[in-house]
Amino acid sequence: MLERFSDSMTTPGIAPRIGRGLFASADFDTGDDILHIQTPFLAILNTEKLDDTCAGCFGKRYFGKTPEEIQLRYCSSCQVPKYCDKTCQIKDWHLGHRFECSVFKALKPRVLPTNARAVLRIILRLAAPARSAYSPKELSLLHELESHSDEIRDKNPASWERITLSAMAVKHYSGTNMKLDEILEISAKLEVNSFSLTTATYDRIGMYMHPYAAIMNHDCHYNAIVGFDGPQMYVKAIRPIKDGEQIVISYVDATSHYSIRKKELLERYYFTCRCDRCLVDEQEPLAMPDAVADAYALLESNSGTYEGDKLLSTITDLTDDAWPLSNQPVVALVDEYIATLISEGEMASAMSAAALRYRYIDPNIYPEAHSLRVVHAWTLAKIAIDVSHTDVMAVLKVYGSTTADGVVHPGEESVVNPGMIAWSVLNDLVFEDHGRCVVPGLKDTIRRTYTQVHDAFLERGTDMREMDDQVHVEWKKVLRAAKSIVGDHQAMTPINAPLLPTFDSDLSDLDVW
Repeated sequence: MLERFSDSMTTPGIAPRIGRGLFASADFDTGDDILHIQTPFLAILNTEKLDDTCAGCFGKRYFGKTPEEIQLRYCSSCQVPKYCDKTCQIKDWHLGHRFECSVFKALKPRVLPTNARAVLRIILRLAAPARSAYSPKELSLLHELESHSDEIRDKNPASWERITLSAMAVKHYSGTNMKLDEILEISAKLEVNSFSLTTATYDRIGMYMHPYAAIMNHDCHYNAIVGFDGPQMYVKAIRPIKDGEQIVISYVDATSHYSIRKKELLERYYFTCRCDRCLVDEQEPLAMPDAVADAYALLESNSGTYEGDKLLSTITDLTDDAWPLSNQPVVALVDEYIATLISEGEMASAMSAAALRYRYIDPNIYPEAHSLRVVHAWTLAKIAIDVSHTDVMAVLKVYGSTTADGVVHPGEESVVNPGMIAWSVLNDLVFEDHGRCVVPGLKDTIRRTYTQVHDAFLERGTDMREMDDQVHVEWKKVLRAAKSIVGDHQAMTPINAPLLPTFDSDLSDLDVW
């Protein structure tokens, strides 16, 4: 599998001023698979996800189902990982659990931290019989990876202490003859070369590493993105890439302010980006307005404990000061606001906020083919479906405003059909050639959900393909509520998307997406 990637689609090479990189050995169109790695070198769950995520398929087999529909069972021996069934258990057994199971059992009820379990699995597989261990090609690529151990030790003592403690634990519990320095080297390589393992909708669930994928360099103006479909890794082109062009991804959130990107790259990967975008951005002052700095501080300090009202207040404070809606940290604040509203059960308000992101933020910061645009559209559709299950008609809050001369316009409410909104978003995803960079699992789920929503309308005697006018009416009401979140003073016309979707779908074409 690995040789096929390097021979026919990509090849390692030397990138000027950087070192090794991965280069296209063929022309790629937008949405093409540059890499598709079916078997990971390493893929493990974060410790907090062990109890609710299958360690064999990483959620792929039950993606889109409700928690009540998912029944996972522990490994009967060590009681650490959980699985959907024997199929997933056997898969993980062959990928490494058979070597670590006895170690986990001896440690019970303690569970090793994520990084320690990752290093342990690698060390145990390195010592396994030839048919169960890594291939010579994989080992050669692992050997060639940079560890940056000196930089970690000198510049990030806290990380080095954590790495050292994990390596010492692995050395002790594995019973390996490998020297501690060698384990430390592997641990450091994992630290700087691993990916965050995510679901198809980019929820972080674990750690992933493949030494061939790790060759890809960073660029803030990236031409490819990484996605996961269970244990399978996809690297997809978000724009056309020519034969011989370097494949570059973004190691950090490329929408962030230059100072944030620079800080994160230095602290995690120990380099300063010199891409064309950074060379321009570094000419601008690094200092941020106080309100922006305060918003970043909120995002860094309150992760997982946000309050919807506090987030909304921070968003409106920034936008009232004319900070652009499509600039960070507003983008991240809106993301957190949507997630917080969902957790608080405020689904109608979450629908308005998700519509704001879908129509007025994403088209201005992500290319049309970017998978995050599809993920956010899918989130909006799911929220609308959830609302429709509770109420056929949803009541959306339209926030009031204050004019420049101090006149206060009170808020009001708008009654919307959420089912129509869900149908139109799903219709757009399936038939308008979006989502070319989406992994198959999400694509299949969207297609299946669209069919279910469409059929539900037909059962009630409504063919949504004949309801364009009414759908446009519903969208206008939703967008009015969405825009009221940040006020009418913001520039609210999407750059890369029409104001409202069009509906000319033919269900006979459903299998083309």
